[in-house]
Amino acid sequence: MPMDLLLANKTFDAETTQLLGSTFDATWERAKASDSLPTDKAHLLSVRELLAKFIIAMVQQGEKNPKRLVDDALLRLRIILRHDAVVDGTSKSNKSQNEQVLPDLPPTSAFNLRVNE
Repeated sequence: MPMDLLLANKTFDAETTQLLGSTFDATWERAKASDSLPTDKAHLLSVRELLAKFIIAMVQQGEKNPKRLVDDALLRLRIILRHDAVVDGTSKSNKSQNEQVLPDLPPTSAFNLRVNE
């Protein structure tokens, strides 16, 4: 879903806007520090948009804890990057490398993913 459709007819108060901005910045810094992001600009912009969408969706579902927002957004990104690697048919060595995406996160079983209802 394009970002403008996601935000159509949505307004956020100043506190929520601050939360969204600071959480996105923290998430992006951690993602960059992982050294696991795509190198081409088109994919990099897509990753940034995905992170923003994840964070916005979680806030709209009521999550306000910055640490959980960051951790869950990075977890979702890691899942997508792993899925893309498998779908693209990467070799075992590439798959092994992709398993190192965002290595500072706990295993996925440590998170309780929230699903839109």
